[in-house]
Amino acid sequence: MKHLFLSLLCAAPLALVPGLSAQDDEVTPEDLVAQWLKTERLIAQEAADWKAEQAHTAQLLALYEDELALLDEELAQAGKNAPTVDEEAENLKARIAASEQARREAIQFLARLQPRVVALFARFPQPLQKQLEDDAFILEREVNNETLDETMRAIVKILQEAGRFNRSYVFEEHLISLKGEDLRAKVMYLGLSRGFFLAGKRAGSATPGDEGWVFRENDKLANTLEKAFLIQEKQVPSALIELPLQR
Repeated sequence: MKHLFLSLLCAAPLALVPGLSAQDDEVTPEDLVAQWLKTERLIAQEAADWKAEQAHTAQLLALYEDELALLDEELAQAGKNAPTVDEEAENLKARIAASEQARREAIQFLARLQPRVVALFARFPQPLQKQLEDDAFILEREVNNETLDETMRAIVKILQEAGRFNRSYVFEEHLISLKGEDLRAKVMYLGLSRGFFLAGKRAGSATPGDEGWVFRENDKLANTLEKAFLIQEKQVPSALIELPLQR
């Protein structure tokens, strides 16, 4: 059986497993590492693509404002240097057309990215979803000229916070669904790929699914997880604990 040796002092990050579902029989460390690298590249590329689009649009809008100010100044000279005014007017028209085209391209880009981010959000653990629920609500709306800026900010924030969570060990206490029963549990998330829970004497593991996290009972883990949470709460000295990576 493959295991993860977990130090609560020095934690190495695991990763989101987009292809993992409740039907998978076994997840190896190699699977987790491969999916982690794949997800990290995806998040980094999507964030980089949008930042480039954002910078391009901002640059064009800034140029538009500069050209408008220059044209106003020229017109204020009451007809002086008329050829220069005409030239600047034509330049302004070109700048406006370019900025409008850039916004249309940005809207198209976000419209393609939006459903992918929504699907990614559905796989987030409950604490991260709660943290980002306002941003997820924004993504329910159509991307258009009025919602462009808000949508951009929401997507960037979701991707950034997902990356931060994925590089962390997170300890939370919240309700979980176990065999149709709602239980108050302590949950330890190993990034976005795996979790473990303790609810009284009941314990087990959790993995992400397309409609939320799936919690599976394995009471053999109860003693180990109880120790892990005591360490996290600083009630006992730090130590290495052993947790299974497979179900």
